[in-house]
Amino acid sequence: QKLSVFLKSELTEYDRSAHAQKSHRRRLDECGSIEGALAFEGNRENQKRQKVWTWDPEQCGRQFVVEEQGMTALMMLDEDEDDNGEARWQYIEHDAGNKWKDFPKGIAKALEKGYSRGRLWANHELSVEAERNFYMYIGSVKATDWVISGFNGYFNDGYCEEVSVQRLGPRNPIKGEEQFLSTKQLQRDQQILKNRERMKDIKAKMREKQRGFDTESIRGTIGLKFGSGIQ
Repeated sequence: QKLSVFLKSELTEYDRSAHAQKSHRRRLDECGSIEGALAFEGNRENQKRQKVWTWDPEQCGRQFVVEEQGMTALMMLDEDEDDNGEARWQYIEHDAGNKWKDFPKGIAKALEKGYSRGRLWANHELSVEAERNFYMYIGSVKATDWVISGFNGYFNDGYCEEVSVQRLGPRNPIKGEEQFLSTKQLQRDQQILKNRERMKDIKAKMREKQRGFDTESIRGTIGLKFGSGIQ
């Protein structure tokens, strides 16, 4: 189970796209085996009258992602990307000088999820399970526009030496953290939120201006077996 969680945490959009393309080609090559390919579509008589139809991951706009072996196409809009960007979570052992280490991707993702949803601030602690089990709690918090530090924790899998933890990335004010921040940082956070709302309005107006001008498409395709006659 841990291996499965680790492998999933390492997957990238490129990996998913490559898998979709491979599955797409295999389905086209095997289009004669309709019963197997469309087993989920209905009864055997309906299956015999249907052909394997999928989205084509090689004939689509750059913002499309094809998943579920070609059955689903998602359009990933740049304007809807997470404002937090790629936040990084790091830890340092108390005798390691100034050598901060990045958490494994699965742990970092779980920490960011618990942090951004307010669970850390509400409970003053956070436990995650990914490549390793990790427990983190709030210490003396210090926040800037890019770094928030003052967390402590330990890997709860036999190695229990305490480490310090910090988050690197764009500031993301969270409800419940106010009691841990300085007055100066709270004022900065208000400005950050105002700027964020202003950018949302600007992007919305830009999208409205481009309505009807910017389009992206994706091709649906059916594989025809060579020599199968008139279709």
